[in-house]
Amino acid sequence: MISGRVIAVDTETPGLNPWAGVRPFMFSFCNERLQTACVEFAVDPMTRQPKPKRKWLKAIRKVMENKHITKVFHNHKFDIRMILMGFGIETLGNVHDTMFMAHACKSNDLKGLKLLAVRYLGIDVDDETKLKKAVNTARRFGRRAGWNLDKDTQADYWAPTEVWRADPAYAKEKNIPRNVCRKYAVLDAVRTMKLFKMYSQWMDSNEQGAEQALCTYQRERKLWPVLNAIEEGGVSVNLKILRSKHRQATRLVKEIKTEFPGINLNPSDSLTRYFFGKKGLKLKSIKSTRTGRPSLDKDVLDYYAELKPKIKRIQDYRRLSKLIGTYLNNYNEHTYDGVLHPNFNQIGAPTGRFSSSNPPLQNVPNRDKEGWLYQARAPFGPRKGHLWAAYDYKQVEARIFAEEADEETMLKAFAEGRDVYAELAIVITDMTGMGTPRDLSIEDESKDDAFQEWRDTTKHNFLGCLYGMSKKLLAMRLGVELDAAYEILEALDTTFPRINGFMRDRMKEVKEHGHIITRYNRMLPIDPELNYKGVAYTCQSEAADLIKDAMVRLDRWIRHNSIDARIVLQIHDELVIEFHRKHYHKPFLRKIKALMEDNQGMFDVATPVDVSIIKESWAKPKGIEL
Repeated sequence: MISGRVIAVDTETPGLNPWAGVRPFMFSFCNERLQTACVEFAVDPMTRQPKPKRKWLKAIRKVMENKHITKVFHNHKFDIRMILMGFGIETLGNVHDTMFMAHACKSNDLKGLKLLAVRYLGIDVDDETKLKKAVNTARRFGRRAGWNLDKDTQADYWAPTEVWRADPAYAKEKNIPRNVCRKYAVLDAVRTMKLFKMYSQWMDSNEQGAEQALCTYQRERKLWPVLNAIEEGGVSVNLKILRSKHRQATRLVKEIKTEFPGINLNPSDSLTRYFFGKKGLKLKSIKSTRTGRPSLDKDVLDYYAELKPKIKRIQDYRRLSKLIGTYLNNYNEHTYDGVLHPNFNQIGAPTGRFSSSNPPLQNVPNRDKEGWLYQARAPFGPRKGHLWAAYDYKQVEARIFAEEADEETMLKAFAEGRDVYAELAIVITDMTGMGTPRDLSIEDESKDDAFQEWRDTTKHNFLGCLYGMSKKLLAMRLGVELDAAYEILEALDTTFPRINGFMRDRMKEVKEHGHIITRYNRMLPIDPELNYKGVAYTCQSEAADLIKDAMVRLDRWIRHNSIDARIVLQIHDELVIEFHRKHYHKPFLRKIKALMEDNQGMFDVATPVDVSIIKESWAKPKGIEL
């Protein structure tokens, strides 16, 4: 079929979810000499299932399972999983991914194959334009024929070929090109190979940033098998709890709606009139949208809620609506046989931080003072006979900032095991009179709920200030005047005197060079006009690489020792491990803790983790001292 030492591979599929039974119907290949090959299977228009031929599956297996052939993909995870789950064909040998290469070389660059090929290779998108036009025509035929079509045009790329099989006269009459999908698929393989050659050559050069790009790419590659195993293993979903939470949230949404008759509680003209109109609350607008209308975003609602308690019900409505629409509905849609297979993107942000989709688990809050959004964790829990241990890095971004800034006061507090955010909350209260004083009659600080809420508020605003939040936004978030916000910033400077110097130095670095280089040797391009982002990028990127390296070490240890355990989730600074009950003893948990806390000498400041045990529901963790 095709030969070569390096072969780019691409697949076309009638959908995106292999756990829903989706299998590839087309395979395209391109070798280092730009020779190409393509295999296309017929697709049953009623079931959307391809009809593979044994001889072609054998030919595909000969390429994919040859350990001596390097395979190149653009988003390897998708294609490799589709090929394996669809036809049981493994991808062996060395694997490269041009999407990751693009990120490593320029983290704020485009990631899409077509867009990269347009920018760097001069290959236009005429093939895609022609294919989509042909698909739309074929779908009109398919609708009349009763075919099982998808709502997404891209999932019906098989349709033009099937129209030719079903009614050649119609295909000719409507000018549907016979091989329009094959040409598109082959060109994608060519794009991938050309990008691979370009990025490989550049990363092997002496150009500025090439060393950092290669280092970043190699680090990300180490995580590929770990992340693939997390997604393929999935996370258990308690369908009974899922349905119960959905019913409860839906009922509460209806109740709140009845309290505001005639008002659309989502951003709307009626809600704006209720807030600012003469017959409503008669509030004064404090923030505008880009179009000049009064804003009713989260920060604004938080501000008004302190003035008008009834607005807290609108906040509840929004949280409940998000719980239903963003989380619970998504869980239900993507859960198969009680297991949800999330899609984690390890290059989801320019900094290297994770993102996730289907569902967006990275946005699940780890604490919510009203509790509604936190319930997005409730349906998840360990499998029968297993437990979860959640390892959460303590104040990791603040620790990294302290070391980068050489902020002695913070470093001393961390070395002595003190809570920097709690201490700052106390300082602000003492200096300004704002916030909630510590209730000394409650011996355990963590159980002083009112103070903990103030501590969390301080934490978010402290990080916001470090990352460039304006004085005006700080004032609005806290519901205070600008002068009071200035007092808070003065308290911050007094408590941590080296902060401003580091922030100025980092902003100057971005202004002069247009990038920063982290201690993990990751180069992060930043627009010099947005140089305030330099501090946030530093701390967030180094925190991301800290946990990525820990995931690789932990996975290696589990596999090497044949332990009945696996990583199931990575959310924020938290790593969740599922393990068999027979391992439920402190030496086992301490070993994982040690692996997590070992930052390989990248930081002098300690990077400790808190540990919680989850026996039933992710929303009910119980802290454990090790």
